[in-house]
Amino acid sequence: MGLVDPSAPWSEIGGLDAARASALGDRWMLPSSQLVFFESPQDAAQRILKEQLASPPIPLDGPAVFSEAYRRPGSPASDPHWDLHFIFRGRWPSSTPPRAPAWRQLEFVDIAKTPSSEIARNQGDVLALAGLVPRGEDPVAPPTGSAPPTAPGRTTRR
Repeated sequence: MGLVDPSAPWSEIGGLDAARASALGDRWMLPSSQLVFFESPQDAAQRILKEQLASPPIPLDGPAVFSEAYRRPGSPASDPHWDLHFIFRGRWPSSTPPRAPAWRQLEFVDIAKTPSSEIARNQGDVLALAGLVPRGEDPVAPPTGSAPPTAPGRTTRR
């Protein structure tokens, strides 16, 4: 997970405008992005590796696919917001976290020891779908009929 560098081009690499990137502060965020029009989830996962982690392609398992609808706090919309999560699992090729210009810091975060208040963008839900539960949260069972989660990373179509 990483601490976002708000001066990085997050509007292009992660679908975050400057105000949202700055608002993340010192909270951990998963490398993630919206799908680009006509982009496959697999291509998006490799794009995230390249653009956000400055990594060459690595083998990824998945995706596990999950869907959730909810009302966003502070949103004037009367309809629920719908997220479709494509969660991939990969093994980083070294024991050292990557360094990439989009982040102030990247770390292998122990989610079980990390309070949910330190996780940005409500990504605790994605971590729970991947079978990882932030400290102080109740485990969330995957939706009925869904495949077991395969990774703590995501591409999301919003």
